[in-house]
Amino acid sequence: MPAGRRAVVAEPHPRLRVAIEHALLGEGYELVDGPPSASEAPVLLFAGAGDGLHVLEARDVADALDGLSGGPGALHGALAPGIRAFVPRPFGVADVLRVARAIDGFDYRRRTPEP
Repeated sequence: MPAGRRAVVAEPHPRLRVAIEHALLGEGYELVDGPPSASEAPVLLFAGAGDGLHVLEARDVADALDGLSGGPGALHGALAPGIRAFVPRPFGVADVLRVARAIDGFDYRRRTPEP
């Protein structure tokens, strides 16, 4: 279980957003309402878009969402910093949980999953 892991779900489809939030709560995630403060640890951001669900680790949720949406702060043609996975549509909650579990067991310093 992801001890101390926090998540933000920014999915435009209300039913899917609620299903993802419910599944993450069942996995032990704390759901964050609104952006975390700069002093807090990064959150796992699940950001829905027309083509799928982007999964990022972010300290600044607003900037991360702006970068994904192609807003003024977007990285033209580059992946957003902190991106960990992408789940293409159509997807189900089980797909999202598989990604969350894989990210949770991954040490980015080693670049190989933990057993």
